[in-house]
Amino acid sequence: MKSLFSEQTLIPFLEQFDFSLVLRADSPQYTILVVSDQAEQLLGYQRAQLVGKSLTDGFSNAPIDPIGNASFQQTLVAVIRDRQPRTLPTYEQPSSTGTGSIYLKKVLKPIVDTHQQVAYVLVTTVDITQQVLAQQAAEQSEQRLRAVIRQAPVAIALYRMPDMVLELANERMLALWNKSAAIIGSPLADIVTSDELQDIQPIVKAVFTSGIPYYGTHFPSTVQPDDPGAGPFFDLVYSPVRDCHNTTTSVLSIITDITQQVLASQALKASEQRLQGLIDESPMAIAVYKGRDMTIELANEAMLFIWGKSASVIGQPLATALPELQGQPFLKQLDDVYTTGIAYHAREAPATLQVDEKLVTSHFNFTYKPLVDATGEVYAILNVAIDVEESVMNRWHLQESEDRYRQLAAQLEERVQQRTQELDAMNEVLRRSNENLEQFAYIASHDLQEPLRKIQQFGDLLLNQYQEQLGTGVDYLQRMQLAAWRMSTLIRELLSFSRISTSNHQHWDQQVALGALIASIEDDLSVAIQESGTVIESDTLPTVQGDELQLRQLFQNLLSNAIKFRRPGVVPHIRLVCAIVSAEQLPGNTVPVSREGQFYCIDVRDNGIGFDEKYLDRIFQAFQRLHTKQQYQGTGIGLAICEKVVANHGGAIRASSQPGQGATFSIYLPVNDPRQPATVRLH
Repeated sequence: MKSLFSEQTLIPFLEQFDFSLVLRADSPQYTILVVSDQAEQLLGYQRAQLVGKSLTDGFSNAPIDPIGNASFQQTLVAVIRDRQPRTLPTYEQPSSTGTGSIYLKKVLKPIVDTHQQVAYVLVTTVDITQQVLAQQAAEQSEQRLRAVIRQAPVAIALYRMPDMVLELANERMLALWNKSAAIIGSPLADIVTSDELQDIQPIVKAVFTSGIPYYGTHFPSTVQPDDPGAGPFFDLVYSPVRDCHNTTTSVLSIITDITQQVLASQALKASEQRLQGLIDESPMAIAVYKGRDMTIELANEAMLFIWGKSASVIGQPLATALPELQGQPFLKQLDDVYTTGIAYHAREAPATLQVDEKLVTSHFNFTYKPLVDATGEVYAILNVAIDVEESVMNRWHLQESEDRYRQLAAQLEERVQQRTQELDAMNEVLRRSNENLEQFAYIASHDLQEPLRKIQQFGDLLLNQYQEQLGTGVDYLQRMQLAAWRMSTLIRELLSFSRISTSNHQHWDQQVALGALIASIEDDLSVAIQESGTVIESDTLPTVQGDELQLRQLFQNLLSNAIKFRRPGVVPHIRLVCAIVSAEQLPGNTVPVSREGQFYCIDVRDNGIGFDEKYLDRIFQAFQRLHTKQQYQGTGIGLAICEKVVANHGGAIRASSQPGQGATFSIYLPVNDPRQPATVRLH
């Protein structure tokens, strides 16, 4: 037999590889030519004892290694005959390190010469111990899983995808379907009804496709009870099952019967509702505080009445809902009860609570009783209280002498006088501050106006005497005078705004006839009205109490704005509409300063250019303009003055508009005395 290389050349070449053995195909000897290092280390072969020997002589005493048995030689003959590789079955043998067994697999590969005849056979030994052990562990894990599934207290089924073939189902799942184990291996479509399949199939396929588990409750069952209102109720989970390649192969279904829990929950809820009804109707004040922070879990109407609070405090910690308890003993007493589990009782204990925005001290008989859970731990405190203020006060009145009354009266009078003096002093300080501010505003405006008048006068002289010499400088001079005029106007507006802001209400007792006031304003604006052709119509307007100068400035600013911001080519039309509205009829975002029950609503409507309502929060702010001074002259203070005047009179002002559709300014003035402010003023 001739080969491409001589054996002297081939053998050193093959020794470089991890083949276990190299056999010459010289049947029946099959001479061993190469024993690799891997074979010595893994299999314990001895190179010196094997090389050059026949296969039979070399492995006559190897009962475990398949090379020593007849089946190996039969495989060897087949490899040489068919010139195709063959793999022997996996076998187990002791490890060469003496630490247990290893699992091996032998592969025989032929090497052909130039005549296409098998000249040598390479025997490779592969250590597959880890794969075998992993497979065994997986099989054991699967067996344990199947045992767990069979014994699980919930209904479990496994569907092989994508055909949804039932691969596994425990007894609870079979009982739920009212089927026997014979259905295992059947498609789900053959197990459930068509209606149930329509519910289940999309879920299972979605889990298989997305790999995302599905969780559901109250899933329908094939087992229908006699009383449909009594269940059954289920928690349901569909979860993907992946193989070693992280590919979803199956979907696991777990169905838990929660009928008893749901029914128990319903019964508990009904019981709680009955208890809540009893507590709400109880004449005693009752509350429950949960946790160490004493979160208000429950409070009946009687307790809320004592607190002077609405049901909105439920869910808040007691110290947050009733901050006035800080510095009083109750929070400390509650914490002690929560810590010790010992109830606390008190009689005629004083408590100061903020009721109707006033701190009120009353006396109560009350009990703090700890509520414990199933483990005996305190989780909440029940508070039952009775208002005994009337009986306590009656007893005190009987016990106190007339001297005590006189003493209390004297002390009260002293405190009232002291407080009155303090208020008088504060009012005096405020009056002086306003006077100083007014004086400062007047002096500042006068000092600022003087240089502006000089600028305008000298500008006029330059224009009158040197206009030809100035040439193009005339334009700059005119711009300078226009800027000086705008600055002068701004200073006057600022002075007006300052005076209105610091108004001391000296003239609020004036009876101002708004109809006559509007007629006077029309006369003041007669030039602008005639030039623009403005038409002004007005309902009969009421007489209100207030400051005539401020009200004049209010309506004059609104009317002049309506004339100024007119649409080109459209005759300005202004209409004043008046109606009486109650406080409840005011727009939701309108918060008047006065607490009167009725208001005059006076709408000033025009057909001018209008504006976008997204600027509503800007138009009443000082120096805020929606147009450039080149488009429309003005200082941006007019509407700020309007808002201040209305606020000074206890009312409110609102605006509504659309671009190109005119604007409406709604003024709300109290029907009665505007000097009676609300308890809380909101901006």
